[in-house]
Amino acid sequence: MNRAVVKVALFLVTLGVPISGCQSGTLPPASTQETPKKQAQARPTPKAKPKSHREKAFALHAAKKRPEAIREYKLALHQNSKDPELHYGLACLLQQKEVEDVLPNRSQAYDHFRRALKAGLSGERATYARSFMRAADQRQEAKKLAAARQAEQDRREQTNAVLVSQLIAAVQAKSSEMEQLAYAEDWDFLDDFDLSKTPDCPRDEKWYPIKKYVVERTALAKRLADMGGTRAFAYLDSAAQQGDLIVVMGAYSYYLARGGAGAEPVLLQMLEEFGEPGIAFGFYKGGNDRLKKAGEKWLYRKGYQISHF
Repeated sequence: MNRAVVKVALFLVTLGVPISGCQSGTLPPASTQETPKKQAQARPTPKAKPKSHREKAFALHAAKKRPEAIREYKLALHQNSKDPELHYGLACLLQQKEVEDVLPNRSQAYDHFRRALKAGLSGERATYARSFMRAADQRQEAKKLAAARQAEQDRREQTNAVLVSQLIAAVQAKSSEMEQLAYAEDWDFLDDFDLSKTPDCPRDEKWYPIKKYVVERTALAKRLADMGGTRAFAYLDSAAQQGDLIVVMGAYSYYLARGGAGAEPVLLQMLEEFGEPGIAFGFYKGGNDRLKKAGEKWLYRKGYQISHF
């Protein structure tokens, strides 16, 4: 069979009939055209245009990558310091407490909001920037006011500390002789003794220097109680424990304000020794049952009625 095929082929060649796929005994040359796929693979890929710092900042801001966004904002502003959107975006990040790589810096946020407005920021963003700046100004003003008040309070405390020391020293500088005479004297009332009128008083009388001494010490004790403070109160508590009736009389309102706790015996003793209607009524209104009964009893014994006060 193969021989027959060969014979037929030779016969056709001799007749000049071409055989399919071949010509003059040679194979067709390879195609010089490439397929579309190969052409696409051979064509060089164009390089992507790198994003600007501005674009990166906005993208990172939207992705809530705050530290990275802050860095890109700063780099972008280094290239263009008059871009209002950059200043606004950076200010928004700086005012937030969640910033991880830097401490919240509201002063920088304030500055960038200000620069954004100066560069032409408008619309709702400008409204927000102004409201932030206004609130920041109010906080700053409040801080200044608080600092001024604290400075004034510190100054007063320092002044009071000096005065308290002077008052304590004055109260402590008591005369043993005058103390003995004061406790031995049978007082009527001390409230009618006016130191401002002492030039008209007969100074040669025995009672004058004693009353003057008592009134001056009670006035010092009252002033000490009015000034208050830890040191002043500590001294008054100590005076009550030591039974200093003149000090207790001058500062009786301080002891009553505390309900008379711990000072009831010395208050009752003071009422009997140096009592006067105002003190007795203070006992009655003080809220301590024991002192109230003592004040009421004293008033009735001296001929006063509660309705008189």
